[in-house]
Amino acid sequence: MESRGFGGDCCGAEGCSRTIEGQHLHLLRAIAAEDWSAVAAHVPDGKSVAYTEVTPEEQEKATWSKAKIAVGEVRPPGCGPIDTLPSCDAAAADGSFSCRCDGGGYHISYSFGAAPAPGGLAPLVGIEAQMD
Repeated sequence: MESRGFGGDCCGAEGCSRTIEGQHLHLLRAIAAEDWSAVAAHVPDGKSVAYTEVTPEEQEKATWSKAKIAVGEVRPPGCGPIDTLPSCDAAAADGSFSCRCDGGGYHISYSFGAAPAPGGLAPLVGIEAQMD
């Protein structure tokens, strides 16, 4: 099995400057650990996350509040299957960026706003889950 380097979530509890990939990994690790308060830390106070789920049969849309995420009432999808690989695009002019996990008919896209400052978390704006 071949391994591939990705990202660099350099931070623990202390602040540091994360790369775009590091921001994505920080979110994915929190989702995998079911640490919903850490996932919710990516959502600014008073903001919410747009969620869209697309299957061959239908498309569902929802809006998830920070409070619902923090208590695990809604659970953002992660990179689940073993063959799913994360990747990110370069930041747009405004600093926003998107990342995804793709593999075997399972595609999750994450939209982030610009990270507020070195050491800050990029705000999670939206998630789209697509199952072929």
